[in-house]
Amino acid sequence: MLSSADVHERALAAEELGKLESMKAIQVLREMLESEDENAWRLAIYGLRTGGSREGWLSLESIAQKDAKNLESSDTLIVDMAFKRLMAMGRTKMMDRLFRAADGHSKSIPGVVAKEFSARAASTLSQRQRLVMELRLGIGNSTSATPSETADSLGISLEDVRELELIGWQSIHSPIRLDID
Repeated sequence: MLSSADVHERALAAEELGKLESMKAIQVLREMLESEDENAWRLAIYGLRTGGSREGWLSLESIAQKDAKNLESSDTLIVDMAFKRLMAMGRTKMMDRLFRAADGHSKSIPGVVAKEFSARAASTLSQRQRLVMELRLGIGNSTSATPSETADSLGISLEDVRELELIGWQSIHSPIRLDID
């Protein structure tokens, strides 16, 4: 069913594999996740996330760690794929570490890599959300702004800052959706 021409069948197959308590099933999805074929890894992410097995989550996290390392590559194609896959996975521990490392205080993640990831992630948002996130994360400079400082800088209310930041985080942390309609 994973190779069916029908996207509904492929999605159902990935979801069912993710739900199985089988290491072989998780391995199939993991191999798809590691591939360079975007359709394959998007389907694998869907299956691993919807399946909810511990082994599936561990597979996502281990690939997220590899992709975070790939963000350091000088090859822009490798960096682009790593970024897209990290964003497609949605919130992982590795993604959280990347955002926290943007201040340059991480021993395992170079600050420049984390800051570049944070800037690219923020660029996927609407303009207002992006502006709030850039100030809050300190992307434009090395100092993150408080919600009050952000509100003052943008000339908006503190409530608007909080709402835009919340919506921004929700968007960044959301895994990809399969277009199966």
